[in-house]
Amino acid sequence: MISHRCGNGSGACKKRTSEAPFRPTNAGCHAPLEVLPVASVKGGRVKPYVWDGSAIRAVEPAVLHEGETHHGRLVDHVKQLHAAVLGSFLPQNEDVTPDYWDYARWRAAHRLFSSVLSIFATQSLLQAVGVGARKTLPAAAAINWVLKDGLGRLGRLTVAARFGQSFDADLKRFRWATSLLFAGCISLEYLTPLFPHHFLLLASVANVGKSIGLTTYISTQPAIQKSFARHENLADIMAKAQAQQMVFDNIGLAVAVTLTYLVRNSPQARMRMPLIALPLLLGGDLFAIYHELKSIHLRTLNKERAELIAEHWLQTGAIPSTKQVSKAEPLLTAPRVGRGQLRLQITSLEESLRDPDTLGLLLERHRKDRYMNSTGASIGAAWPCSQAALDASHAWAVANAPRFLEQLQKSQWQINPFLLSSLERAAYTELA
Repeated sequence: MISHRCGNGSGACKKRTSEAPFRPTNAGCHAPLEVLPVASVKGGRVKPYVWDGSAIRAVEPAVLHEGETHHGRLVDHVKQLHAAVLGSFLPQNEDVTPDYWDYARWRAAHRLFSSVLSIFATQSLLQAVGVGARKTLPAAAAINWVLKDGLGRLGRLTVAARFGQSFDADLKRFRWATSLLFAGCISLEYLTPLFPHHFLLLASVANVGKSIGLTTYISTQPAIQKSFARHENLADIMAKAQAQQMVFDNIGLAVAVTLTYLVRNSPQARMRMPLIALPLLLGGDLFAIYHELKSIHLRTLNKERAELIAEHWLQTGAIPSTKQVSKAEPLLTAPRVGRGQLRLQITSLEESLRDPDTLGLLLERHRKDRYMNSTGASIGAAWPCSQAALDASHAWAVANAPRFLEQLQKSQWQINPFLLSSLERAAYTELA
């Protein structure tokens, strides 16, 4: 994005005044540069426009200080090249949210560890099926390889069909859980050279788990990348992410090839090196993924984030930031739904009512609402007392909910759509 500064410094352009006239620079044997009253702003970098006697162009500030010398032109070209390289791999600062940069750094570390892990895993599988050995059975190796890939595809199909609707509602937790699964399954691939007779079993189980992790990764990436976009520039962010991934995957490839080359003359070292490196690589990979996910500040609402926001508002009277909620969201434990001060659950009609009389009372009480509050069918004899407390809570909520919603709408949160998992959708009852 390019803009121009004019005006009084606070607007888009800065006009020339009597205190800031056109001024020539010391250009040595070249024609002096005449500074014009406008500047180009691109990617947060300001470059003043100058007239060099034949054309108007934007130059680096260093050129103005050093003049139109060979060194000044070299500095200008180097900075332009540096900006072009960065622009190929990173979006403009004003095009993404602030949390993008921490995410990008941790994702780069994750891709590096993951690349080395995958290469050593493939090496282990090839050793297990006998590739490189003097006595190998190509047909048997090929059949085993095809079978384990086929079972992996079935795993991907099952996950995509079963959990597709739940990914949006709980992006980070699904991604973390399947990362742990991926780590466990890739460890099985490292063990295949030790148990070559069980290659098909180990490799198939590993490939199913890895396929589940890959499906989750591919499915959640667009929603995560979209959370960083400020100007509907999702395609640009995803393209830059692919470029970054290729760079760090290739760096990981170079690291793995170098380590393999160093032990090329020792069959035992080639066998043991992946197993020795496995704990370090897995630890680094999971550490990077965890911090990568914690750095993402999702702006959409699911039930867990909505409860965290509401609890914070009840305690402080203010809407928490996306960073505060992201920090409070656990990845290692189950969702904090119905366990805080707001012990509310989305449930079905049959689970929340004791008898038809209760239904009649609720329909009368909530005839103007789009929901019904109930203490649940298991309350039993405590119904009158619980219902009185529920009525008082409902009256307070009706009186204060407009203020809460008004503050929420003015904040950085996106209140529509409200994301529900497939289980929450199944429990939700829409009454006609």
